[in-house]
Amino acid sequence: MNRLPDKYFLVCLLPFIFYADLVFPQRISFGLFASDGIMLETGSVSELDFNSKQPVIFGGNSVSIALNDQEAGVIVITGKSDLDVTVSVDAPLTLDFDENNQVPLNIGISYCNLGALSESAAKQQAVNVPPGFTGITFPVLRGNIGPPGPPPSPDSPGSVPAAVAYLFIYGILGPVPSESQAGEYNGTINIYIEYSTYN
Repeated sequence: MNRLPDKYFLVCLLPFIFYADLVFPQRISFGLFASDGIMLETGSVSELDFNSKQPVIFGGNSVSIALNDQEAGVIVITGKSDLDVTVSVDAPLTLDFDENNQVPLNIGISYCNLGALSESAAKQQAVNVPPGFTGITFPVLRGNIGPPGPPPSPDSPGSVPAAVAYLFIYGILGPVPSESQAGEYNGTINIYIEYSTYN
């Protein structure tokens, strides 16, 4: 059996140790909370994983996941087509390894309520929520523009069809402080959805 010289092994190992100090695995999961009559599911992407966009994240850099990127988080909202929903997104301002190691996080929110038949079609039709807003109210299924129609009949089985709306979560991680501890910075974005009451 041929054995490589110890010097060769040491030279090959050092670059990996150097890069290991600069890698910051970043995953953000979603906590989903809905009122009665609303069903929430994660779509094809169930978490924001900034490392799927950029496998190695160096100190001083930022990583961005945009609405049209395949890494954007997808939440599927199924509810009564004739009602409005209020969506509240509670996201941390930083992802923390510990109290001394924090990375800034800015999220973006978009939604589609046009009856899109797929996530990709919904992304093309999505409405962006202005930066800084963490809540929005919209109809589950946007109807025709104009005065409202007559009120719906009282609930009875099958009287109001369900509709699907999409919510997209994306954002910018960083800039990563250059002195940050290498490690996994996890976080949770909580999403609350309920029928609007207008009280």
